[in-house]
Amino acid sequence: MTTLFSRVIPKFTTRLEDVAVESLGHILTESNVAREVLQQMLSVGGVEIAALGEVRTQPSGERGERPDLSVEDAHGTERVLIEAKFWAALTDNQPVSYLKRLSDSVPSVLMFVVPVLRMETLWPEVCRLSRDAGYSVLPDSETGGLRSAAVNESGPRLMLTSWAALLNAMSAQSSGDPVMLADIQQLRGLTEQMDSEAFLPLRPEEFAPWIARRMRQLPGLIDDATDRARELGWVSTERLARTPLTSGYGRYIRLAGVYARFDINFDHWAERGDTPLWLWLYNVNDLDEEAIGDRLSTYALEKTGAELSEDWVLPIILPTGEEYETVLRAVVNTLVDVGRVINPDGP
Repeated sequence: MTTLFSRVIPKFTTRLEDVAVESLGHILTESNVAREVLQQMLSVGGVEIAALGEVRTQPSGERGERPDLSVEDAHGTERVLIEAKFWAALTDNQPVSYLKRLSDSVPSVLMFVVPVLRMETLWPEVCRLSRDAGYSVLPDSETGGLRSAAVNESGPRLMLTSWAALLNAMSAQSSGDPVMLADIQQLRGLTEQMDSEAFLPLRPEEFAPWIARRMRQLPGLIDDATDRARELGWVSTERLARTPLTSGYGRYIRLAGVYARFDINFDHWAERGDTPLWLWLYNVNDLDEEAIGDRLSTYALEKTGAELSEDWVLPIILPTGEEYETVLRAVVNTLVDVGRVINPDGP
């Protein structure tokens, strides 16, 4: 979900975790429902707190620790520390100094809120660091997207949940408060944006040689398809060059009289569709833009199931399970089909 918040904020600051922390603090401060959702989540994890009170962001402690959020109970006792993260590493104070800060005399919680895909890697790390510091981390439990484990028999509990689980629960309970619901949706959009751009933990299968061979073959597919479409008269490359791009590799072409870029685009592949090949159309407004736009919109829906994007970018769908000549023919046919949409009278 792309929201105004997720689109604009990253243009003005790189401190996106701080933005998320302050936003979550605002939501918890202003919304009784949001605090009740957090209270219910703590209960599921094994800690009962009658009511949550004041919420503070980044309050410093005696050891120099600065947890992202501190939540007190109705009597002013600090009961919950929340560390809200995207993909930043744990600091030297995390989790040990935070555990030392929490009282053993009342049930308390150190909760990490992270992207879903980080839960499996961060939880073992947090538990290991706690054990290395002399804490006894008892067997953990997992319920509804929440992991929880006691630290010593009378100490605080460690908990871990995801941004999605926390914000979705808050959103579901906030339908009667449209202002707060909008705030939650803005923060959820930012967290989803951070998830989509994250450097995810590497997996062994990602280094398989066939992946490298495939990526090496794709520029050749673009070149071969360009040459064949040029032989058919639909494409011209006069005074237009092959182009190395930060997002991949591409060719500038004229397709049925329209300037276009035919490329491998990692950004669009990651965000828009299941194909590495894309076609960008540039100077459609030099022709009959409205008529061409209507025809291209119809074509996009029929061939890809998606609407034509505002930036006039079309995915080129590749057949799977086929040999090279069949794949090449399919790409060329797509170029020719788009050419016919632009100019029904032919090249």
